[in-house]
Amino acid sequence: MKTKTINILSLLAAIGMIGGGISAIYNEDHLVIAIGIYFIAKGLFVFSLVKSLQKKCCDCCSTK
Repeated sequence: MKTKTINILSLLAAIGMIGGGISAIYNEDHLVIAIGIYFIAKGLFVFSLVKSLQKKCCDCCSTK
């Protein structure tokens, strides 16, 4: 994945986490849906972080 794609994925995950929190605050009936949105966004965030770390690690190792 390119760095631009990883950054966009990370930004999308952050917006999803904020959206899940706002949804939980304003509509308590949909709390389970908000928690699901939060965990899906958190998964995207962790995925983009792992890809970013893999890219940095491979870039570092290939220069030696």
